[in-house]
Amino acid sequence: MTQYTKQVSNPLHIENSVGALQRDALKLPKAFKTYSEMLSDEMIGGGMSLIKSLINKRKFFITTPKNASPSEVKLIAALNKSLGNLDGMTKPQLLNYILSELDYGHSMLEQVMVREDGKQVFKTFSPIHPINVQKYVFDRNTLVKLELNTAENDGLLIQKVDNMKEIEGAKVLMFKLNADLDNPLGQSMLNRCYKPWKAKEIVQEYELIGVAKNLSGVLKIKAPAEYINAYYAEPSSDNAKYMEEMFEQAENLHAGTTPFCVVASDTTDNGVSLFDITTVGNADGNNMDANTIIKRYENNILTTLYTDIMSLGQAGGGSFALSDSKTNLLALVIESICESISATFKQAIKVAYTLNDVKLTLED
Repeated sequence: MTQYTKQVSNPLHIENSVGALQRDALKLPKAFKTYSEMLSDEMIGGGMSLIKSLINKRKFFITTPKNASPSEVKLIAALNKSLGNLDGMTKPQLLNYILSELDYGHSMLEQVMVREDGKQVFKTFSPIHPINVQKYVFDRNTLVKLELNTAENDGLLIQKVDNMKEIEGAKVLMFKLNADLDNPLGQSMLNRCYKPWKAKEIVQEYELIGVAKNLSGVLKIKAPAEYINAYYAEPSSDNAKYMEEMFEQAENLHAGTTPFCVVASDTTDNGVSLFDITTVGNADGNNMDANTIIKRYENNILTTLYTDIMSLGQAGGGSFALSDSKTNLLALVIESICESISATFKQAIKVAYTLNDVKLTLED
Protein backbone atom coordinates (compact mmCIF):
# COMPACT_ATOMS: atom_id res chain seq x y z
CA MET A 1 0.00 0.00 0.00
CA THR A 2 1.33 3.44 -0.87
CA GLN A 3 2.60 5.39 2.13
CA TYR A 4 1.63 9.06 2.26
CA THR A 5 3.53 11.56 4.35
CA LYS A 6 1.31 13.78 6.43
CA GLN A 7 2.46 17.39 6.22
CA VAL A 8 1.39 19.87 8.88
CA SER A 9 1.82 23.59 8.35
CA ASN A 10 3.62 25.62 11.01
CA PRO A 11 1.98 29.06 10.94
CA LEU A 12 3.37 31.90 12.98
CA HIS A 13 1.76 32.13 16.41
CA ILE A 14 2.97 33.48 19.74
CA GLU A 15 4.77 30.25 20.59
CA ASN A 16 6.73 30.18 17.32
CA SER A 17 6.95 33.83 16.34
CA VAL A 18 10.13 35.14 14.74
CA GLY A 19 11.14 36.54 18.14
CA ALA A 20 10.74 33.13 19.77
CA LEU A 21 12.67 31.48 16.95
CA GLN A 22 15.40 34.08 17.42
CA ARG A 23 15.80 33.36 21.12
CA ASP A 24 16.32 29.69 20.37
CA ALA A 25 18.47 30.03 17.25
CA LEU A 26 20.90 32.57 18.77
CA LYS A 27 21.68 30.63 21.94
CA LEU A 28 25.33 29.63 22.08
CA PRO A 29 26.65 27.33 20.70
CA LYS A 30 23.67 26.83 18.37
CA ALA A 31 24.12 30.41 17.18
CA PHE A 32 27.32 29.48 15.32
CA LYS A 33 25.42 27.10 13.04
CA THR A 34 22.67 29.68 12.62
CA TYR A 35 25.21 32.29 11.48
CA SER A 36 26.73 29.80 9.05
CA GLU A 37 23.28 29.22 7.53
CA MET A 38 22.56 32.95 7.34
CA LEU A 39 25.72 33.54 5.31
CA SER A 40 24.17 31.60 2.42
CA ASP A 41 21.58 34.37 2.01
CA GLU A 42 22.42 36.50 -1.03
CA MET A 43 21.99 39.85 0.76
CA ILE A 44 23.85 38.86 3.93
CA GLY A 45 26.59 37.01 2.04
CA GLY A 46 26.99 39.91 -0.39
CA GLY A 47 27.12 42.52 2.38
CA MET A 48 29.66 40.58 4.43
CA SER A 49 31.80 39.92 1.34
CA LEU A 50 31.83 43.66 0.61
CA ILE A 51 33.12 44.51 4.09
CA LYS A 52 35.75 41.77 4.05
CA SER A 53 36.93 42.72 0.56
CA LEU A 54 37.36 46.36 1.54
CA ILE A 55 39.39 45.35 4.60
CA ASN A 56 41.44 42.82 2.64
CA LYS A 57 42.48 45.54 0.20
CA ARG A 58 44.45 47.23 2.97
CA LYS A 59 48.14 46.44 3.42
CA PHE A 60 48.75 44.32 6.49
CA PHE A 61 52.23 44.51 8.02
CA ILE A 62 54.05 45.29 11.27
CA THR A 63 55.35 48.84 11.51
CA THR A 64 58.67 49.75 13.10
CA PRO A 65 58.58 52.24 16.03
CA LYS A 66 60.49 55.50 15.59
CA ASN A 67 62.85 54.79 18.48
CA ALA A 68 63.32 51.10 17.73
CA SER A 69 66.64 49.49 18.60
CA PRO A 70 68.69 47.75 15.88
CA SER A 71 67.69 44.31 17.25
CA GLU A 72 64.05 45.34 17.18
CA VAL A 73 64.29 46.56 13.59
CA LYS A 74 65.80 43.22 12.52
CA LEU A 75 63.14 41.26 14.41
CA ILE A 76 60.25 43.18 12.86
CA ALA A 77 61.74 42.68 9.40
CA ALA A 78 61.98 38.94 10.08
CA LEU A 79 58.39 38.83 11.38
CA ASN A 80 57.06 40.67 8.31
CA LYS A 81 58.95 38.27 6.07
CA SER A 82 57.46 35.28 7.91
CA LEU A 83 53.94 36.73 7.51
CA GLY A 84 54.46 36.55 3.76
CA ASN A 85 55.69 32.93 3.95
CA LEU A 86 53.30 31.23 6.35
CA ASP A 87 52.92 27.46 6.11
CA GLY A 88 49.68 26.52 4.38
CA MET A 89 48.22 30.00 3.94
CA THR A 90 48.79 33.38 2.36
CA LYS A 91 48.54 36.70 4.15
CA PRO A 92 45.06 37.43 2.62
CA GLN A 93 43.90 34.00 3.77
CA LEU A 94 45.14 34.75 7.28
CA LEU A 95 43.15 37.98 7.26
CA ASN A 96 40.06 36.12 6.04
CA TYR A 97 40.35 33.73 8.97
CA ILE A 98 40.64 36.69 11.32
CA LEU A 99 37.63 38.37 9.70
CA SER A 100 35.43 35.40 10.54
CA GLU A 101 34.97 37.32 13.80
CA LEU A 102 32.43 39.37 11.83
CA ASP A 103 30.43 36.19 11.19
CA TYR A 104 30.65 34.51 14.59
CA GLY A 105 31.48 37.36 16.99
CA HIS A 106 35.02 36.08 17.50
CA SER A 107 37.74 34.24 15.64
CA MET A 108 40.55 32.13 17.08
CA LEU A 109 43.98 31.22 15.74
CA GLU A 110 46.61 29.01 17.32
CA GLN A 111 49.95 30.81 17.03
CA VAL A 112 52.79 28.51 15.91
CA MET A 113 56.38 29.79 16.01
CA VAL A 114 59.55 28.48 14.34
CA ARG A 115 63.25 29.40 14.59
CA GLU A 116 64.76 30.76 11.36
CA ASP A 117 68.14 32.46 11.03
CA GLY A 118 68.49 32.59 14.79
CA LYS A 119 65.10 34.29 15.38
CA GLN A 120 61.71 32.99 16.51
CA VAL A 121 59.23 34.01 13.81
CA PHE A 122 55.70 33.07 12.75
CA LYS A 123 55.39 29.62 11.22
CA THR A 124 51.63 29.65 10.77
CA PHE A 125 48.33 30.49 12.46
CA SER A 126 46.02 27.49 12.73
CA PRO A 127 42.33 28.53 12.66
CA ILE A 128 39.92 27.16 15.28
CA HIS A 129 36.22 27.11 14.38
CA PRO A 130 33.88 28.20 17.22
CA ILE A 131 31.65 25.19 16.48
CA ASN A 132 34.51 22.93 17.56
CA VAL A 133 34.93 24.58 20.97
CA GLN A 134 33.19 22.88 23.89
CA LYS A 135 34.29 25.27 26.64
CA TYR A 136 36.14 28.57 26.94
CA VAL A 137 38.06 28.66 30.23
CA PHE A 138 38.98 32.15 31.50
CA ASP A 139 40.82 33.49 34.52
CA ARG A 140 39.19 36.90 34.75
CA ASN A 141 39.84 38.34 31.26
CA THR A 142 42.66 35.96 30.37
CA LEU A 143 41.93 32.89 28.25
CA VAL A 144 43.39 29.89 30.08
CA LYS A 145 42.46 27.13 27.64
CA LEU A 146 40.03 25.93 25.01
CA GLU A 147 38.36 22.54 25.48
CA LEU A 148 37.58 21.15 22.05
CA ASN A 149 34.97 18.86 20.55
CA THR A 150 35.79 16.40 17.80
CA ALA A 151 35.77 18.41 14.58
CA GLU A 152 32.70 17.86 12.41
CA ASN A 153 33.81 16.42 9.11
CA ASP A 154 32.14 14.52 6.28
CA GLY A 155 35.38 12.68 5.54
CA LEU A 156 36.40 14.85 2.60
CA LEU A 157 39.16 16.62 4.56
CA ILE A 158 41.63 14.55 6.56
CA GLN A 159 44.01 16.15 9.06
CA LYS A 160 47.17 14.08 9.66
CA VAL A 161 47.38 15.11 13.30
CA ASP A 162 45.97 13.68 16.50
CA ASN A 163 42.68 15.20 17.59
CA MET A 164 43.55 17.71 20.28
CA LYS A 165 41.28 17.85 23.31
CA GLU A 166 42.41 21.27 24.50
CA ILE A 167 44.69 24.17 23.58
CA GLU A 168 46.53 26.45 25.99
CA GLY A 169 45.11 29.96 26.03
CA ALA A 170 48.61 31.48 25.77
CA LYS A 171 48.91 29.98 22.27
CA VAL A 172 45.58 31.36 21.07
CA LEU A 173 44.90 34.71 19.44
CA MET A 174 41.25 35.54 20.09
CA PHE A 175 39.80 38.37 18.01
CA LYS A 176 36.49 39.68 19.41
CA LEU A 177 33.92 41.94 17.78
CA ASN A 178 32.06 44.35 20.08
CA ALA A 179 32.67 42.32 23.25
CA ASP A 180 30.76 43.65 26.25
CA LEU A 181 29.21 42.49 29.54
CA ASP A 182 26.34 40.72 27.76
CA ASN A 183 28.54 39.28 25.01
CA PRO A 184 31.99 38.51 26.52
CA LEU A 185 32.88 36.37 23.48
CA GLY A 186 31.92 39.16 21.09
CA GLN A 187 28.80 39.72 19.03
CA SER A 188 28.38 38.71 15.39
CA MET A 189 27.32 41.34 12.87
CA LEU A 190 24.62 38.86 11.89
CA ASN A 191 23.02 38.87 15.33
CA ARG A 192 20.72 41.81 14.63
CA CYS A 193 20.06 40.55 11.09
CA TYR A 194 18.26 37.44 12.30
CA LYS A 195 14.71 38.86 12.49
CA PRO A 196 14.61 40.39 8.98
CA TRP A 197 16.45 37.36 7.55
CA LYS A 198 14.07 34.83 9.11
CA ALA A 199 10.95 36.85 8.24
CA LYS A 200 12.19 37.21 4.66
CA GLU A 201 12.85 33.47 4.47
CA ILE A 202 9.31 32.68 5.68
CA VAL A 203 7.71 35.10 3.21
CA GLN A 204 9.74 33.61 0.34
CA GLU A 205 8.62 30.10 1.27
CA TYR A 206 4.97 31.19 1.46
CA GLU A 207 5.37 32.90 -1.89
CA LEU A 208 6.69 29.71 -3.52
CA ILE A 209 3.87 27.68 -1.96
CA GLY A 210 1.38 30.19 -3.37
CA VAL A 211 2.98 29.98 -6.82
CA ALA A 212 2.86 26.17 -6.75
CA LYS A 213 -0.80 26.11 -5.72
CA ASN A 214 -1.66 28.77 -8.27
CA LEU A 215 -0.05 26.74 -11.07
CA SER A 216 -1.38 23.32 -10.12
CA GLY A 217 -4.41 24.07 -7.97
CA VAL A 218 -5.66 21.83 -5.17
CA LEU A 219 -7.57 18.69 -6.09
CA LYS A 220 -10.81 17.81 -4.33
CA ILE A 221 -11.62 14.09 -4.43
CA LYS A 222 -15.10 12.81 -3.53
CA ALA A 223 -15.70 9.18 -2.64
CA PRO A 224 -18.34 7.23 -0.67
CA ALA A 225 -17.69 7.14 3.07
CA GLU A 226 -17.44 3.33 3.03
CA TYR A 227 -14.55 3.54 0.55
CA ILE A 228 -12.69 6.08 2.67
CA ASN A 229 -13.25 4.01 5.83
CA ALA A 230 -12.03 0.89 4.07
CA TYR A 231 -8.84 2.68 2.94
CA TYR A 232 -7.84 3.26 6.57
CA ALA A 233 -9.45 0.26 8.30
CA GLU A 234 -9.17 -2.52 5.68
CA PRO A 235 -6.17 -1.73 3.46
CA SER A 236 -6.38 -5.10 1.68
CA SER A 237 -10.00 -4.69 0.58
CA ASP A 238 -11.05 -3.90 -2.98
CA ASN A 239 -12.47 -0.53 -1.91
CA ALA A 240 -9.15 0.43 -0.28
CA LYS A 241 -7.23 -0.57 -3.41
CA TYR A 242 -9.59 1.53 -5.49
CA MET A 243 -8.91 4.57 -3.28
CA GLU A 244 -5.17 3.95 -3.46
CA GLU A 245 -5.33 3.86 -7.25
CA MET A 246 -7.29 7.11 -7.24
CA PHE A 247 -4.67 8.82 -5.08
CA GLU A 248 -1.88 7.64 -7.37
CA GLN A 249 -3.72 9.00 -10.39
CA ALA A 250 -4.15 12.33 -8.58
CA GLU A 251 -0.41 12.56 -8.06
CA ASN A 252 0.31 11.60 -11.68
CA LEU A 253 -2.11 14.28 -12.81
CA HIS A 254 -0.02 16.88 -10.99
CA ALA A 255 3.35 15.36 -11.89
CA GLY A 256 4.34 14.61 -8.33
CA THR A 257 3.17 15.10 -4.77
CA THR A 258 0.70 17.92 -4.40
CA PRO A 259 -2.01 18.97 -1.93
CA PHE A 260 -5.38 17.32 -2.34
CA CYS A 261 -8.34 16.72 -0.04
CA VAL A 262 -10.71 13.77 0.20
CA VAL A 263 -14.35 14.15 1.26
CA ALA A 264 -17.22 11.70 1.38
CA SER A 265 -19.65 11.98 -1.52
CA ASP A 266 -22.63 10.85 0.58
CA THR A 267 -25.70 13.06 0.40
CA THR A 268 -28.98 13.43 2.22
CA ASP A 269 -32.31 12.41 0.73
CA ASN A 270 -32.54 15.92 -0.69
CA GLY A 271 -29.20 15.60 -2.46
CA VAL A 272 -27.27 17.84 -0.06
CA SER A 273 -23.68 16.74 0.58
CA LEU A 274 -23.07 15.45 4.09
CA PHE A 275 -19.43 16.59 3.96
CA ASP A 276 -17.78 19.49 2.19
CA ILE A 277 -14.57 21.51 2.23
CA THR A 278 -14.37 25.13 1.16
CA THR A 279 -12.21 28.18 1.78
CA VAL A 280 -13.25 30.92 4.16
CA GLY A 281 -12.15 34.51 3.58
CA ASN A 282 -10.31 35.85 0.56
CA ALA A 283 -10.96 33.26 -2.14
CA ASP A 284 -9.70 35.48 -4.96
CA GLY A 285 -6.08 35.52 -3.82
CA ASN A 286 -4.26 38.03 -1.61
CA ASN A 287 -3.74 41.75 -1.65
CA MET A 288 -0.21 41.57 -0.20
CA ASP A 289 2.77 42.22 -2.47
CA ALA A 290 5.38 39.66 -1.43
CA ASN A 291 8.08 41.42 -3.43
CA THR A 292 7.56 44.66 -1.49
CA ILE A 293 7.75 42.79 1.83
CA ILE A 294 10.90 40.91 0.81
CA LYS A 295 12.49 44.13 -0.43
CA ARG A 296 11.81 45.81 2.91
CA TYR A 297 13.50 42.99 4.81
CA GLU A 298 16.47 43.06 2.43
CA ASN A 299 16.89 46.79 3.03
CA ASN A 300 16.74 46.17 6.79
CA ILE A 301 19.52 43.58 6.45
CA LEU A 302 21.77 45.89 4.43
CA THR A 303 21.17 48.78 6.84
CA THR A 304 22.06 46.57 9.82
CA LEU A 305 25.31 45.56 8.11
CA TYR A 306 26.09 49.19 7.15
CA THR A 307 26.17 48.05 3.52
CA ASP A 308 22.94 49.68 2.30
CA ILE A 309 25.12 51.52 -0.20
CA MET A 310 24.63 48.35 -2.27
CA SER A 311 20.94 49.18 -2.71
CA LEU A 312 21.42 52.77 -3.89
CA GLY A 313 19.94 53.34 -7.35
CA GLN A 314 18.17 49.98 -7.56
CA ALA A 315 14.78 51.65 -7.20
CA GLY A 316 15.71 54.70 -9.25
CA GLY A 317 16.51 56.88 -6.21
CA GLY A 318 19.61 58.06 -4.40
CA SER A 319 22.01 60.96 -4.70
CA PHE A 320 25.73 61.70 -4.56
CA ALA A 321 25.34 63.29 -1.12
CA LEU A 322 23.52 60.25 0.22
CA SER A 323 26.10 57.96 -1.33
CA ASP A 324 28.93 59.91 0.30
CA SER A 325 27.23 59.76 3.71
CA LYS A 326 26.73 56.01 3.54
CA THR A 327 30.25 55.48 2.22
CA ASN A 328 31.74 57.51 5.08
CA LEU A 329 29.68 55.54 7.61
CA LEU A 330 30.90 52.24 6.16
CA ALA A 331 34.48 53.57 6.23
CA LEU A 332 34.15 54.36 9.95
CA VAL A 333 32.94 50.82 10.64
CA ILE A 334 35.82 49.32 8.65
CA GLU A 335 38.34 51.56 10.43
CA SER A 336 37.02 50.44 13.81
CA ILE A 337 37.30 46.77 12.81
CA CYS A 338 40.88 47.25 11.57
CA GLU A 339 41.93 48.97 14.80
CA SER A 340 40.45 46.13 16.84
CA ILE A 341 42.31 43.53 14.76
CA SER A 342 45.57 45.48 15.09
CA ALA A 343 45.22 45.72 18.89
CA THR A 344 44.68 41.96 19.21
CA PHE A 345 47.47 41.01 16.79
CA LYS A 346 49.93 42.93 18.98
CA GLN A 347 49.59 40.01 21.39
CA ALA A 348 51.28 37.78 18.80
CA ILE A 349 54.03 40.34 18.37
CA LYS A 350 54.60 40.49 22.14
CA VAL A 351 55.02 36.71 22.19
CA ALA A 352 57.65 37.00 19.45
CA TYR A 353 59.46 39.74 21.36
CA THR A 354 59.52 37.62 24.51
CA LEU A 355 60.81 34.51 22.71
CA ASN A 356 63.56 36.57 21.08
CA ASP A 357 64.44 38.39 24.30
CA VAL A 358 63.90 41.80 22.70
CA LYS A 359 62.66 44.76 24.71
CA LEU A 360 59.20 45.86 23.61
CA THR A 361 59.01 49.49 22.49
CA LEU A 362 56.08 49.29 20.08
CA GLU A 363 54.02 52.45 19.73
CA ASP A 364 50.26 52.73 19.16
